Amino acid sequence: MAHRRLRIAITLLATLLVLAPPLQAQGEDPNPDVHEWADATYRLAVQEGLSDLVLTGEVGIHEVDPPGSMAFVCPRPCTADDIRELYQQGSSSEKRQLKAVLENEVAERAQRALEAIAGEGDSEVTARVVEATLTAPDGGSDFHPAIQVDVTGQATIGLLDTSAYTERQIDAVFQMGAVVAIPLQDTVPAGTNLTLEVTVPAPLGFMDVGDGTVEEGPNGTALARWSLANAAGSSSVQLDETVRIGRTDVAVPDEEEGELDITIDLSSLNIHYGQLLGEGPPASMDLAVRINGTFQALAVPGAVPAPL
Repeated sequence: MAHRRLRIAITLLATLLVLAPPLQAQGEDPNPDVHEWADATYRLAVQEGLSDLVLTGEVGIHEVDPPGSMAFVCPRPCTADDIRELYQQGSSSEKRQLKAVLENEVAERAQRALEAIAGEGDSEVTARVVEATLTAPDGGSDFHPAIQVDVTGQATIGLLDTSAYTERQIDAVFQMGAVVAIPLQDTVPAGTNLTLEVTVPAPLGFMDVGDGTVEEGPNGTALARWSLANAAGSSSVQLDETVRIGRTDVAVPDEEEGELDITIDLSSLNIHYGQLLGEGPPASMDLAVRINGTFQALAVPGAVPAPL
């Protein structure tokens, strides 16, 4: 077969996770000893009902470390300009193959990251190279402009079983002080800058975001952001956070055990007719019941009892 098969092994962190336009570094290679350089931003949007997660983002590729078995000649390091040159000089088939390699590598990494958060729920990720960044003119640097790969995806996270609970019941659980915990864990390799954003719909907000920051997001959402700059690093760093979401306007009880106090208010007992005891027509009554209780904050939503 006349066409050469192009392969690029790109070890990038494309963590679920969300990408704003890639962070365009302004200098030269931040670490010449590490032959990889990428800027990734992921946006994870928790949907209404807490059953689905939507991923959007971009990865900006400035430099990759090509393996020795690469079927085409690319210097080490292989910069964004080198990739552009390969694309522009390649045949139609080679261009498709090159784009497919970039897209598959980024999509696979994003898929693994999304699955790490969503657990065993169904998930799907798609990556698309922005072709304009493959045909862009020289940006005055071998590394700029970056090759941009857009990422989209979704996952079923099942924080609450919406088939068993109505939206009103779910809201009631949060009004009782329930808190849902979502783990965010990944490895950010040397040569990668990562920005991760998570949004939750109103009236929910963030109870705890660890080292992240919180601000108002789009369309009334709450937004939490984490940034890990490791482009100049020589070793991997860990993203290890637990996001806790709930109603920020509700005081979460400190009790580890819930307790319930039920009081029957006999002062509101009304006999409509007849006798409550003894002979005579059946009696009917109104009985007011007052419940005073404190409830355990729920770390695992599955602990919520089935609806009556």
